[in-house]
Formats: sequence, C-alpha cells, structure tokens
Amino acid sequence: MKLLIIESNSPTRVNMARSSGKKTAAEQYGDCLQTLDQRVQFDIIEPYQHTFSVQETDYSQYQGAVFTGAGVSWGVDDPEAAPLRAAMAQCFDAGLPCFGSCNGMQLAAQVLGGQNGPNPNGLEIGFAREIALTVDGRDHPMMRGKTTNFAALCVHRDHVVTLPSEATLIATNAHSPVQAFVYEKGKIKFWGTQYHPELEPQHIIDYINEPSGLFAEGESLLGALADCQAQPSADSLAQLGIQVNDIHRPHHTLELKNWLQTLS
Repeated sequence: MKLLIIESNSPTRVNMARSSGKKTAAEQYGDCLQTLDQRVQFDIIEPYQHTFSVQETDYSQYQGAVFTGAGVSWGVDDPEAAPLRAAMAQCFDAGLPCFGSCNGMQLAAQVLGGQNGPNPNGLEIGFAREIALTVDGRDHPMMRGKTTNFAALCVHRDHVVTLPSEATLIATNAHSPVQAFVYEKGKIKFWGTQYHPELEPQHIIDYINEPSGLFAEGESLLGALADCQAQPSADSLAQLGIQVNDIHRPHHTLELKNWLQTLS
C-alpha cells in the first residue's frame, strides 16, 4: 500500500525540526501509519518548497493521501497557503482518498467551499476534551470502535467555522464544534479530524517547548503530558481531563486504522 503524505509546514519549520534532530510532521505521520499497517510505504512532498510543482506528481501510483497538521502563522484561506490548496485540489481531482489532521482538515473545508478562522475560544492544546460523536458519527466507519465520548491529543488556534455543503459532521465538542467531518461525493472521499490521532504526548510537549513561544500557553500541562508519555497516573489524567482509554494508543489511532482498512 503506497501513500502520499503532504507536509503542510513551511520550509522554515521543516528545517527547524531537522536541525533539532526531530522528525517533520510528515515523517511522524509516516511512522504512525507504518505502525498501524506494516504494508504501508509512503512518499513525502512539500508544497511550500518553491521548487515543487503539484503538476509533476504522478498521483496514480498512490492508494491514498494524507495532509498533516501545521504550525505556520497563516490560515488555510490566506494567499500563503495557495500551494497547499493546489496540492489538495490535485489529490481530489485524481480521486485519491484523503485524510487530514488539524490544518489538513481545515484545508479540506476551505478547498471544498467551507470557511475557517481563529477560534474565539482560543488555543486548544494538550487534549481536546469531551468530544462527542454525532448521530452520523456513530454509524460512520471512520469511528468504528470509538467510544461515543472521548478526548484526543490536539494543538490548534484556528478551526472550521462553516462546513462545506454536503459535508457530514462526525464529532464535536464545546471548544471546537467541528472536531471531525467527512465529505464523500463523486470521486472525492475525505475524512478529517481537528485533533491529532497520529501524535503522541511527546509531540505536544515539543510544540509547547518551541523557541517560537507560539504554544507556550500549554506550559502548565508539561508534567502531565510527560507522565502520560510514560505511565499515566490518576493525577495526570485528572489534570488533563481525560480517561486512561484516551491515551491508549490502539484507541487513539482508530480513525487512521479505519481509514487504512478502506484502502486495502
């Protein structure tokens, strides 16, 4: 199974990760997918690289495409995001099933006719809590095996304001009403989450500790997140407002595992 992973970060952020000895968002995603299915092979493209052209990519060799999250300072509707929007449009035109996390979900909402913007509730970081499946979500294969209420790792300031016409809301919470949606019409098949099923607590810790200070508001969560990366205690679970099942990797990654099964 060969997948295309689209790196949604700028060259500056990609280089920042590599210079600090860390993996990029796309590389982290690839690792997660290979853990879930050993058949997965993947290529990575970086639309924000000036030398890259989406027209040069042979999409026919892939069974699916994944759009990562991003820590860029602009929104998916801004002029700077044009290369990323073009890459997603090409994937849709090629009929590739797509999955997007965080920025990747917002991107799909934008490309498909919805709207995004800054979340008036501010930064949602650490865990998105009390996520509830909608009636449609309970019956959708994306959420097969999920509990009807759960928490999930997240870090974001923007959110989907208006869903595209004919999109289906799958999950919601009080902080970000669109926590997951799908769009399945014609040759377009998109599944997306505002949260990050591909990440682990350490990745959120890395965001909080960034020199940029973009996510420094989450500093009070560092100890509890580190505890959850190792062995979650009752105190850490309580501080984060989650249940032990929320940090259980097989449950946390179910959305991705279910998506991969549709590609088999």
